[in-house]
Amino acid sequence: MNRRVLMGILSTLFVMQPAMACPDHHQSHDNQTARSSVEHYQEKAVELYQALKQGNAANEDVMQQARKLMEQSKRILADVMVQAPQCGEYLGATLSAASKMLDMAPSDIEKQYHQDQGLPKAIPECNHAKDLLVHPATVYALAKASKDQWQQVASKEMHEVVEHAESVVAQLH
Repeated sequence: MNRRVLMGILSTLFVMQPAMACPDHHQSHDNQTARSSVEHYQEKAVELYQALKQGNAANEDVMQQARKLMEQSKRILADVMVQAPQCGEYLGATLSAASKMLDMAPSDIEKQYHQDQGLPKAIPECNHAKDLLVHPATVYALAKASKDQWQQVASKEMHEVVEHAESVVAQLH
């Protein structure tokens, strides 16, 4: 395991430490809280999707909203790592790359993190949670680059992330 992945996992575990202290007593509450977090994330993702679909969202506003979604997704990924430890290395690597994604071109984010070329192998169930971070990062990069038709591409990204969030809610049973 490389240092970047290890640091992502350790930082995630630090965030999750209180939730892991008494897993038996808090399991259903933690699951409910995690689902609630994803549902809140989903609401914010829909808001951004609608603004992008209308085609009049300001770049700075889109970047700010995308960053907020990225921040929210970090906690969700940590919750999924508790529920699905088999996703730990994969999601830890995703978390480690979050700040790096802010400086990447949309096409590089697509290759490295959406298509998983820069991530360790994982089972398909881990993809939905990862995409809660990757899609907003792509939207951020699209708004930052501000090329032709960027809002159309960004709205598709946000539409996809809403679907991924539904899958994550189902995962957090």
